[in-house]
Amino acid sequence: MSENTVVTELLETALQQAADVARTRLERDVQVVAAQVTGSTAILRFDLSFGTVGRLAWFVSNEDATGFSDLLIGGAGDRGAVLTEMHLDALTAAFSDMLERAVNGIGAGLDAPLEQGELDLGMEPELPALEPGGASVTLALEIADFGSFTVIQHANAALAAHLERHAVPAYARAQAPAAAPEGEVVADAPVATAAPAAQAADNVVSLPNVVQPAQAPGRSTGDLDMLMNVPLPLTVELGNTQRTIRELVEFTVGSIIELGKLAGDPLDIKVNDRVIARGEVVVIDEEFGIRITEIMSAEDRLRGLG
Repeated sequence: MSENTVVTELLETALQQAADVARTRLERDVQVVAAQVTGSTAILRFDLSFGTVGRLAWFVSNEDATGFSDLLIGGAGDRGAVLTEMHLDALTAAFSDMLERAVNGIGAGLDAPLEQGELDLGMEPELPALEPGGASVTLALEIADFGSFTVIQHANAALAAHLERHAVPAYARAQAPAAAPEGEVVADAPVATAAPAAQAADNVVSLPNVVQPAQAPGRSTGDLDMLMNVPLPLTVELGNTQRTIRELVEFTVGSIIELGKLAGDPLDIKVNDRVIARGEVVVIDEEFGIRITEIMSAEDRLRGLG
């Protein structure tokens, strides 16, 4: 399928609609710009199914998604930040709204409605091979004081065929210039884009048959699958103490700092400054390691990540 088809133009319109959501949520200028597919060791995928009609997938790098979610929760947009559950909730809610608006943009050019879709999240070690016969568009959200956030959109073969069948006639008619009287030359008419979906006062569009916003209290299997593959820094704390600024200034080579832990006590193993286990020091091939002697339940460990 050609990159100049109406299907890819609809996908471009979809991201323009999603940019409106990002602009509102971040309160920053957001523009849609051309982009190239870049290599990444971790790709987040957002799959939106339309029953038997097909599936729309969005792929973003883990680094971009982490930085974007850090902006969403009021951070500086650190692309190397730890992706906590707070980040994940903000990212899921934002992308649910963005995909809802994207589908509204696509639907504005259709002569047949799309069935209700379900949003599923996943993670890939790298960008997977895209299904032959589908339609793909790679663009980026250029976010003020953050940079580019690249999004690869892919309509699988079934969805692309559906859009080709139902969207092209209506969309093509909107682009066709009016016939000129004989002998009269008509200047190139501007190309019409799919009309933007109507916005409510709070800039959130509510359509019963499109994407439903993510439910904050629950966690889908896709959420947990994505969370399971996110790398987290693991630290082992030998002990801790408090000292005055004067004492810190007076430290010299050879100074001894007493820690509030007895020799032989188990060491704290932490993730995100939360204790998830305790253990004892061992030596493995001339490198230090730690053998776990106490550990929290898996449920408590996951809850502690936020």
